[in-house]
Amino acid sequence: MEELRLAFNGITSLPPALRHMAGLRSLVLSNNDLEHLPAELGALTALTELQVSANRLAALPYELGMLLQLEMLDASSNMLRQLPASMAHLGRLRALDLTNNLLTELPTWMAKLTSMRELRVGFNAICTLPDLAVLGAGWGEHLRVLELGLDRAHQGTQQVQALQQALPHVHIVAMF
Repeated sequence: MEELRLAFNGITSLPPALRHMAGLRSLVLSNNDLEHLPAELGALTALTELQVSANRLAALPYELGMLLQLEMLDASSNMLRQLPASMAHLGRLRALDLTNNLLTELPTWMAKLTSMRELRVGFNAICTLPDLAVLGAGWGEHLRVLELGLDRAHQGTQQVQALQQALPHVHIVAMF
């Protein structure tokens, strides 16, 4: 089996047997009642797409960083406050949607995601961005869409203007 779609099923947990689905390329778990993802997720090394939006996830597992083939991750509409540093190993990640979570910052390791084309982090509580020189060097010419949600009270307007200058080829959508 290469694709497993379990959206809208009221799922509250995933079985440990998940680790035996090593050939799985697409896993869709959106719109369920998941509060955590098991460590066994890291065994799905062929996974290129993971959709876990609209659950109740407070964290993503460290083992997510073992999914080296992952190209698309949608973890929007959860309760994420931070991201595991292991995600810096996701060198093939092209699209990352973290919209509508509780994030307050973008980690500097995000610049290591050099294949990133779309990054969506709107409707969070982001106050500061990593050093623009680091982001620009990491994302280079690849990034095309950057959707931000910044706190205007924390100099969000100036940060967006600086981003637009540092990344002129990127379509930046800023929501305050």
